[in-house]
Formats: sequence, structure tokens, C-alpha cells
Amino acid sequence: MVKGWNDYNVIGLTFSWPIFYGWLTSSKVEQAIIDLKQTQLIKEKTVKDIALELKTAYISLKNAVVKFKSVEADLILYKDNLNTAEEKYNQGQVSILDKNDAGLKYKTAIFNKNEVIYDYIIAKESFNKAQGGI
Repeated sequence: MVKGWNDYNVIGLTFSWPIFYGWLTSSKVEQAIIDLKQTQLIKEKTVKDIALELKTAYISLKNAVVKFKSVEADLILYKDNLNTAEEKYNQGQVSILDKNDAGLKYKTAIFNKNEVIYDYIIAKESFNKAQGGI
């Protein structure tokens, strides 16, 4: 048998590697990984910020309650002192200056009580907000 020029079998293998697209793909993957890590860090920071806000609001509320109890005790003390000073003034045992001084201390205690009530309301609303309320 004589072989002609059409009688050959050819097997070929083609291999292609996109030189310029290979680095582009890897850089996109790296950027996506960086973006994912950044998003995770932002999420963690947000969770920590919320926890800190809640803790701060709780401590403020607790402090306001403690201050209220303290101011309430002061108010009772200064009220008793004022009553005693008025009785002693009526009996002539203390001067009007002592009576007015006791009255001033009692009015200051009332002012302090109102201020603590205001602080309590603010702390309570901050705590409600930190819990997800208004």
C-alpha cells in the first residue's frame, strides 16, 4: 500500500493560559476576601458598640436610682432640720438667720431631687433606646 498525502492521522493537543486574565482574577478574589474581612470587622465593631451603649445606659440608670435614694434621704433630713429650726425660732432659741439657713438647705435639697428625677428620666429613656425601644 502506498500512502498518499491524505493518509496521515494527526493528533493535536492545545493548551492555553490567559496570561493577563490570570492575575486579574486572583486580584479580584483577594479584593473580595479583603472586603469580606472588612465587613466582618465592621459587624464585630457594631456589636461591641451596641453592647457598650447598653452597658453605659444601664450603669447611668442604676446610678440615677442610687442618687435618687440618697437625695430622698437628704430631703427628709433637711425637712426635719427646717421644722426643728422653725420650732426653735418660735421659742426664741435660734435667730432668723438660722431658720432661713435651714430653709435654704431644704430648698436646695428639693432642687437636687428635681435634678435627679430629670437625670433618671434621661437615663431611663437612654436605656430604652439602647434596648431597641424608641
